Amino acid sequence: MSTGDGSSEASAWADRVPVLAAGAVLWRRNGRETEVALVHRPRYDDWSFPKGKSKPGEPAVVAAVREVAEETGHRAVLGRELGVRSYPLRSGDRLKINRYWVAEAVSGSFVPNDEVDRIWWGPAEEAAARTSDPEYTESLITALRSGPPAATVPVLVVRPGPAFARELAPMLTAFGPTDVHGCAEASAVATLEPFVAASGARVSRSPRTVADAVRSGRPTVLCAQGSHPFSSADAPAGARLPAEPLLPAEFAVLHVHAGRVVSTARYAPYPTGS
Repeated sequence: MSTGDGSSEASAWADRVPVLAAGAVLWRRNGRETEVALVHRPRYDDWSFPKGKSKPGEPAVVAAVREVAEETGHRAVLGRELGVRSYPLRSGDRLKINRYWVAEAVSGSFVPNDEVDRIWWGPAEEAAARTSDPEYTESLITALRSGPPAATVPVLVVRPGPAFARELAPMLTAFGPTDVHGCAEASAVATLEPFVAASGARVSRSPRTVADAVRSGRPTVLCAQGSHPFSSADAPAGARLPAEPLLPAEFAVLHVHAGRVVSTARYAPYPTGS
């Protein structure tokens, strides 16, 4: 029986391994308009935002980009995180936990496949009415429209951790950085080597402060000097930056719009317990 605080529902799922999934509210410019994408899955005959199950050990940001590519044919660059949505599976025995990001479609085109046979692009305010779960879809549209703008520029601050270099590379790539600054130490070079090789990012060993990177307007990776990279002297004016120290190979993402940090998040290529 349920209690008012939902504790019985929580305990019902506590001993069951959830199904982890990731997806995105994918958007593009069409002239002056911003459109979002829905995909149609013939297996369920439903419309939804692109999403899917994470592979074992796959970071959520990597899963989100992969699922968007598989379902829409587009390469996506992630923006800010929109949050978590969860619900019981149709079998009723497990909980599915979906994490969503804002994501820009930067290249590619849709090709029908066995999993998705149609794609719809249109105004965000029309998306909910087209899906099989309007309330679920509307919650994501509300998160998209009520928060910072969809179009942001990422500044990624990475603490070196060479042991996780390969796992880190696709996570950094998910946010689309094009420049690397200040990563001259041997451990930093080793940490970013797979990312640079895969992405072709421009590398400058000259240091750059977080504030300078924010002002530059370019998608940038900075290497943290120590575990506390955000000194008060270095912080952009008015920005609320992560206070906790970064773990090895962990990185903070500062989402910038019009020269201001409008959202922050942090990720690691391993579970952190946070």
